[in-house]
Amino acid sequence: MNELTGELTEEQANSALTVEKLEQEMTEKQKFENQYSALKNRCTSLETEKHQLELDLAYSISEVNGDGSTPEDYTEDSVSK
Repeated sequence: MNELTGELTEEQANSALTVEKLEQEMTEKQKFENQYSALKNRCTSLETEKHQLELDLAYSISEVNGDGSTPEDYTEDSVSK
């Protein structure tokens, strides 16, 4: 009986350690997922800003060259990426 009680105690200790490690890994995973989401949002924001700057640049160049274009003339298709 003492042997079974010892084995049970050992299994409970191992189980507690496993649960603790799993909780730590889940916390770390959540942290990485949050960082990934923030970086993905930042990347999308930068892509949008880059595109707008490209359009603004194309319009400014056309103004300097005097080709009579308006900002509405510049779309994604008219600005090479």
